[in-house]
Formats: sequence, structure tokens, C-alpha cells
Amino acid sequence: MYIGKYSVVRLEMFLLGWLHAHKGTVSDSNVFFDFLESVKQHYQVKVSVPGADVISLFSYDEKDALEKFFKLFEEYLEKSK
Repeated sequence: MYIGKYSVVRLEMFLLGWLHAHKGTVSDSNVFFDFLESVKQHYQVKVSVPGADVISLFSYDEKDALEKFFKLFEEYLEKSK
């Protein structure tokens, strides 16, 4: 996967596009959407904005946002077990 630069927004768009292209063939696609909702809950954001934008808002720069994305995703997966 190549997204061109450190960008949590580009990563989210890539993953959403991939999930859309494989609609009906990915049995656990809800995991990603549930994760994005958990990001909003983590940062106590109550408005309808993309999860990547929320992470970016609470990050120093794009590299920090991307690192936070993966950290939050790992935490989400651990809690979901």
C-alpha cells in the first residue's frame, strides 16, 4: 500500500475505498467503522466528522496523527477481544 506521505486522512480514504471495492466480501468490515466511532468517543467528539480528522485535530503533525491512528487501533482491538 502506498499513500504518498504520512497522512492519516489518506490512510482512512484508502481503507474506505478498499472496503467499498470489496463490499460484501469482507466479513468484518464493521471493525473499521466501529473503530472510527471509538476514536470520536476517545476524544469526546460529539459532531459528525471523520475519525481521521479527529485524530489530526489532536495531533502535532501528520506523522504524529498516523502514529496515533495505529496506537488507537491496537488499543481498540485489545479492548474488543
